[in-house]
Amino acid sequence: HSANMMSSLIAWALAAAGAVRGPGVTARAACVARCPSSRMSADWALIFDCDGVILESESLHREAYNAVFREFEVPYEWTPAYYDVLQNKVGGGIPKMRYYFGENGWPSSTLGAPPETPEGQDALLDTLQDRKTQIYKDMIGGEAETRPNILRIMDAAIAAPNVAVSICSASTKSACMFVLESLLGEDRLNALDFVAAGDDVEKRKPDPEIYTLASKTLGVPPAKCLVVEDSLIGLQAAVGAGMKCLITHTSSTADQDFSRAVAVYPELPGDLDLPALEGLVGSSAATAQFAYDSPITSPRRALAGVALATAIALGGDLFGVTQAVLSAAPEVARSVRADLVYPVAGFKRFMAADGSYELLYPKTWLPGHGTRPP
Repeated sequence: HSANMMSSLIAWALAAAGAVRGPGVTARAACVARCPSSRMSADWALIFDCDGVILESESLHREAYNAVFREFEVPYEWTPAYYDVLQNKVGGGIPKMRYYFGENGWPSSTLGAPPETPEGQDALLDTLQDRKTQIYKDMIGGEAETRPNILRIMDAAIAAPNVAVSICSASTKSACMFVLESLLGEDRLNALDFVAAGDDVEKRKPDPEIYTLASKTLGVPPAKCLVVEDSLIGLQAAVGAGMKCLITHTSSTADQDFSRAVAVYPELPGDLDLPALEGLVGSSAATAQFAYDSPITSPRRALAGVALATAIALGGDLFGVTQAVLSAAPEVARSVRADLVYPVAGFKRFMAADGSYELLYPKTWLPGHGTRPP
């Protein structure tokens, strides 16, 4: 791991020089890096998004925006259906409002007439965003809960000396850190190696800048980073940075195209562990499994899944065949995912809630030898 060691040493030298804050600096002061000696030989990095991954919070964001619109007499309201589209098109709060106002007209408000200059527009956006953040914090209060198995996986990664652990959020620094302090607790938050928010980069997701920053700061190459995201925007940012991405989607992102993800789950499984996640980053051997992550509603779709599994089994290139078939048959992609787990004992069972259809087709993938049923 000489390359990893060299990158880590460089990051440590920068911290010592004051370019990046080093040990003893708490993660609450995002964007921060913590480079203890136990992490200087990290083999890989696990990077989490915040909103939608650590907690399912998008409905609260929408309600907070509508509340601030009412308070400042901005004549707009974002419906749940529209916000699902907007949040999956534009990352970050100010960029969302800038995009929406640009498309629908800059509004009047209690601050005055519609702004006509860039400076006036920026002032309006900053004022609305600041107030929205406070409203959002009030909503979070002590009521928010983390999504299933997130803290278990995060704790396992923090405890592993060869794993660097980070959180990279498109949210404003103030909102992001409030959520993390409320949900993670001080000890867990301070144990993270790097935390970055949308304010810490010039371009927000889907631009890969925030993940590129994490890679450089952690001293871990992008190819050795696994990102946990919930949306297409996050997936695009991770892949754009050269990283692998696992998706745990929400109800508002479930129908997006996640074919470039290495694994897709509606919720992170209870038996998903650190070795399996490390395997998703890259390994010399793997056990592949084919799984349904949503109800299968027709024999046609079940048969399509069988055909896809067979194509993968007969083809030596698991990723290539999967990408080709899913691209050609997007209706199958909504039901069927290629889910790689390294290593895995047995296989998981995914089926409709009513048990109407079930396909269990475990395979062993040996690089250079194609795939075959075990």
